[in-house]
Amino acid sequence: MATFRLLQLSLSALGVMTSLYAPTTSAQSWYSDSTTYAESMTCTTRSASTGVTPLPTDYARFSETSYFSEPVVTDDTTVYVTANTTTAYPVTSWSYVTLRPTITLDKTTTTKYLTATPTIATLTSTTVVCTNGVTPTSTVTVYRGHYSAIPGQNTTLPAAFPTAVACTVTFTALIHVWPTVQGSGTVTSTVTPSSAGAVTSTTITETWPTTVYRSTVLVTFGNYAVATSVATVSKACKPKPTVTYEARCAPSNLIAEMDGQGLDVVTFNPRFTFGGWADMSAGDPSKCCQLCADNRGCVASVYWAQSNACLLGYVGGDERCPEAFTYHAPSYWEPRLAQIYQVGSGCGTIRYVPGG
Repeated sequence: MATFRLLQLSLSALGVMTSLYAPTTSAQSWYSDSTTYAESMTCTTRSASTGVTPLPTDYARFSETSYFSEPVVTDDTTVYVTANTTTAYPVTSWSYVTLRPTITLDKTTTTKYLTATPTIATLTSTTVVCTNGVTPTSTVTVYRGHYSAIPGQNTTLPAAFPTAVACTVTFTALIHVWPTVQGSGTVTSTVTPSSAGAVTSTTITETWPTTVYRSTVLVTFGNYAVATSVATVSKACKPKPTVTYEARCAPSNLIAEMDGQGLDVVTFNPRFTFGGWADMSAGDPSKCCQLCADNRGCVASVYWAQSNACLLGYVGGDERCPEAFTYHAPSYWEPRLAQIYQVGSGCGTIRYVPGG
């Protein structure tokens, strides 16, 4: 590109000719061009003491166009024209015949599948009704017991969370122009077949058997379901009541990142199912964890930070201490702003898979 020079011109000013490849006896100017496009983006992130999900992103867009011209060159073009010549060529026709015989098998059975949705657990949430006319203004949360973090889990809360991202997108169109002086063209004839020769026919027979079975086996399958219920507790309330959670549900003990990256599910147990309501933890991942601990059969809590939703995981069947799912730390998730997990207080596991 060192020999190129920047031209501030429009393509129409370069003398476009519509018959670029027609034979000619005198030189005339024409041009060809090609355009390449490139897009680049730079982003900056703002942070604060409280995270924001989903993370708002602003885009500022700019476009620019550059023209570059090649040196003028001479091009002798070879032009091909159709001659008045005919050539015969053979034609083959194909026809298909389909046969559908019926085959009855005496000792072979077919399987018919029936769908069922058995209930494997009932998820209970508690609502408190104050009998003394007091409406609590806030709560004090304490955590009981002990929790040992898994290797790689960050138990230190970040000092700052991303709150917004501002990006600048630049769209560039680069037009290369090749002005050319065309010399005399050379005319060459080519032969185009224009008539058909002898016709031959071929028939192909295809067989599609229809099988009829004399017996049928019924198989029941389907997804498991988790029922939900709400328990009401009536009691005298304090202006600032104390709420007790397990140690594993403390914000610093929730499994929210591995090696500095946010989390995402890789694979679920084939018999895994979610239970609960989208808003049952009111945007509180610690409460989501405690709901799993309070409900028998809950294997793990899954809190979706992007939508402030809490779901509890169950595994159907008679498997003892089942693995609910595997998870990893993909590079595209921010720490603690993706998915937050914790195993239930009973028997059951989740497993970290490196990579992603």
